[in-house]
Amino acid sequence: MVDRLSITNTQFLKSLLIAFLGVVASFVLWCLIVFLLCEKGFPTSTAAPARLYEIAGNHFRPLKFGDGGFQNASVVISGLKDGEAILEARVSVRAEQFPLISLETRGMHPGLDLVLFWRTDQNSGVTNQVELEVSQSGNYWYNLANDSNWKGLVTTVALGVYGDLREEPFLLEKMAFHSFSSSGIAASVWGQWTAFSGWSQRSINNLTTVFGGGSVNAAPVLASWALLGMALTAMLSWVFKAKIVLSCVIAGAVPWLVFDGMWQSSLNAQLHEIRLTYSGKSDEEKHLVAPDAVYYKYAKRLKDERLPSEPSRIFLLSKREGHDYERLKIQYYLLPHNIYNYGLIPPHQYVRSGDYLLLIGEHDPVYYNEEKGFIAWLRGITIPVEPVDYDQIGTLYKVVGDSVVH
Repeated sequence: MVDRLSITNTQFLKSLLIAFLGVVASFVLWCLIVFLLCEKGFPTSTAAPARLYEIAGNHFRPLKFGDGGFQNASVVISGLKDGEAILEARVSVRAEQFPLISLETRGMHPGLDLVLFWRTDQNSGVTNQVELEVSQSGNYWYNLANDSNWKGLVTTVALGVYGDLREEPFLLEKMAFHSFSSSGIAASVWGQWTAFSGWSQRSINNLTTVFGGGSVNAAPVLASWALLGMALTAMLSWVFKAKIVLSCVIAGAVPWLVFDGMWQSSLNAQLHEIRLTYSGKSDEEKHLVAPDAVYYKYAKRLKDERLPSEPSRIFLLSKREGHDYERLKIQYYLLPHNIYNYGLIPPHQYVRSGDYLLLIGEHDPVYYNEEKGFIAWLRGITIPVEPVDYDQIGTLYKVVGDSVVH
């Protein structure tokens, strides 16, 4: 048994060489297959000659921004107005001939979102848009071939910048439109796989750009490369009398290491974003910059200014079915109050004077009769209340009597 598992240095080097040849050959074949599959998404642009339509950053006209200017051939945004800036340029681009777009930027980070807008000659009054993934390098390719609105003669393009600059200016150096090409396809797919959109409360369980992000999923594509590489390596090992198992293990490990590298890159970007957002802050400051800050501030204001200091019963009501994100967040931040998180209609038989009703979002068919001071539902249930707080998120009422069923 030991002799069967033992391997000499020569055998190992031979298996390593065979695995290397199998990986390289499978990579070339794999790229050709992926390219042919992606090519089907470009039925019109394949017949067009390879062309390029470039727009330098200083050709864009700022429509909305806080502060900025021009630096050489770039447009510089050093301040946002109400959290946004919009740059516009006049173009003449036949969309079907230029399905790929590339951006060269500086100062891009997960705290910013980019949106591409465009208008066509056929529908000049309609503005189309698509959100662009955030590239960690600042240079990004995007595939518009499958966007149903990317058609006709594009006459105007605009780039919207939203979020927080984080005291760093944003520079748009160049926007370019490209016809179909293998390098453009590869760049757009790689851009989807390596994009990072920042930390969210789902990030601990999911990195969408690595698993399921974009039009081509990285996991099955790299898995197919691994299987193809192992198959070719097994054939070469059989021809050259090398250790088949060892060679196949080495060949299969290469795509796995590439995939793991993508995963680690996303985790490192995520770690950097978390440190930048939360490091050195108190618990209060962390809540104020978290994704759910709007619900934290709302619940805190209710507890500090509207609700009694002693725990009270609060019936949290909403049209939304189930315990969705908004309702659960508000419920959590209202603790230690006693929260009853039901649907839209409370269990009226248990509602008593001194309780509170918190109606979240749209709450038709609930009707508040201000003159008579009660809330009514279509089922004939009325509860006497008095308004305590009005907010865009919800409305808080205090129960001042027993409910009535008509």
